[in-house]
Amino acid sequence: MTFGNASHFYQLCERTVQNEACRIISQDAESSRRISPRELLRAFSVLVGYRNICAHDERLYCANVKGASFDGMVRRLAIVLPEREMAELADDIGVLLTKYEGRLDFASLSQITHTEFFKR
Repeated sequence: MTFGNASHFYQLCERTVQNEACRIISQDAESSRRISPRELLRAFSVLVGYRNICAHDERLYCANVKGASFDGMVRRLAIVLPEREMAELADDIGVLLTKYEGRLDFASLSQITHTEFFKR
């Protein structure tokens, strides 16, 4: 089942099933608060968006999924990831930012299309 299929399946479920899914995911994510059905649906949209961006070799750092920029997408994922996994993701992003700090002009890169970038 793809992320898109899982998202559509979740949308079609009765509210009681959605609530139970949220309870289970909150428990698995070791969250101190309960995830709402709407928040889980937003997380699904980010997962679908991330998958599509990566599958089509697009730039993730300047992408928008359902109106959420990169940092907004990460915040939406944070509600369903266990704290340890979120910390690992943050560390990995930090390593990448540090590695390329001062070497790339992200403002100018966001204006270049994917095809133009690889022609250079």
